[in-house]
Amino acid sequence: MKTIEPPRPEGRRVYIEGGQGGLRVPMREISLEAPNPPLRRYDTSGPYGDPDYHADLERGLQRLRLDWIRSRADVEELPGPSSAERRARGTSI
Repeated sequence: MKTIEPPRPEGRRVYIEGGQGGLRVPMREISLEAPNPPLRRYDTSGPYGDPDYHADLERGLQRLRLDWIRSRADVEELPGPSSAERRARGTSI
């Protein structure tokens, strides 16, 4: 199994509830000097910023938002790749 362990910025990862579907939005919480409260910013590192996540490059990322996207009923799922370039590559991504 191949794994990836990127460097993590200072602070700690926290989550806020993301509304429908039970999604959790990752935030990086950075401690500041008193009397300032901790600063929270959106953590763009995806699952790689989670210290409990261990990447499996063979399996790829989980499709955490798929059910949420489908439930919105405002997208059309195509039966296959729509670009000639992607179709030429076959099923590999």
